[in-house]
Amino acid sequence: MDGLDVIAAYNYNHAEITDGAVAEIGKVPAVTPEHVASLWANYKFDEGSVAPGLSVGAGVRLQSATYTDTSNTAKNDAAAYLDASASYDFGAIDNKYEGVSAAFAVRNIADERATVCNSGYCYMGQGRNITASLKRSW
Repeated sequence: MDGLDVIAAYNYNHAEITDGAVAEIGKVPAVTPEHVASLWANYKFDEGSVAPGLSVGAGVRLQSATYTDTSNTAKNDAAAYLDASASYDFGAIDNKYEGVSAAFAVRNIADERATVCNSGYCYMGQGRNITASLKRSW
């Protein structure tokens, strides 16, 4: 399908403590996910379409549960985040606007704010993040 880009990524991390306190050897380091995956799709409308110059995208990021400390006695929850973006190339309207574009992106659309603990200290994960830009390239 012309105009469609799909990006997928996966990371498997078999982390293990190999040195230090004897009770921790062989355990998993704190706040180290074993699985991290993401999927992103972006569609750019081409000339002759209903919205030339427009590009829209959406994706998901996943992270497995992590241990809260190096004793591996408790876990932080797994997390999933939805993201989306839209951009517009004003050069599609007229060549005199070539190089002018606007973009809008939202990370963590659902505003999931998981509590993450690390060796006795807990904090809230990053909430929804919205960015917008207008730029001129030459």
